[in-house]
Amino acid sequence: MPTLHPSDVFHYTMKVFREVYPVTTEEYRRQSLRRRASYSYLNEILEAGHQLLGDILTHRGQGVAPSYRGRIKQAEAAGIIPHSLATDLLKLKTLRNLATHENPRVNKALAVHKAALTLASVGFAFFALDMEWLAIVEGSETRRAGVVIDREYLLGWLRPLPVGPEENPSEREYRSNLDYEEGMARARACLDKERHVPRYELDFSGLPAGSPNKALRQC
Repeated sequence: MPTLHPSDVFHYTMKVFREVYPVTTEEYRRQSLRRRASYSYLNEILEAGHQLLGDILTHRGQGVAPSYRGRIKQAEAAGIIPHSLATDLLKLKTLRNLATHENPRVNKALAVHKAALTLASVGFAFFALDMEWLAIVEGSETRRAGVVIDREYLLGWLRPLPVGPEENPSEREYRSNLDYEEGMARARACLDKERHVPRYELDFSGLPAGSPNKALRQC
């Protein structure tokens, strides 16, 4: 399966952040389309991460575990992802399995809604990691030491952005959509009130040096 481009990972992550995380439990329970969409976002983000970790591990010359759990453990041991991220990934993997095989149970518990902040944080971690990996693939000489995914990082993506003249018409229309702005504002308000926000310290020194074969990324 082709690896998603970073922009695709970002798209699904922002969907979780704007459309799932800030809604009330009653809204989430009542709006079946939103609830079903959240299962798709969960699957897309985890699948993108699974493929990305496989790409990186392959270039390191390692045998790549086919299972989600095995690959997550490999990536943690190799220093590609921190323990905190690996722990949350394993929890989300379990949630995805439940959503697939025991959906009525997950529906009743509103489990994906409860995990939405963690899912968004994980999505941003994969987005940041994938952006760095893409730079390596494309032979960029500019490398970052790492990035911290935390409350301040998340708030940075929720600040209102001006509509610039360089944006194409569809992007301008998308940003001017009231639902978009409302979702951003609600997410900011919810995040400000959170007592605990996931924190992942990504160290990019665990990524392979040099430009790998671009065939590893089938964007």
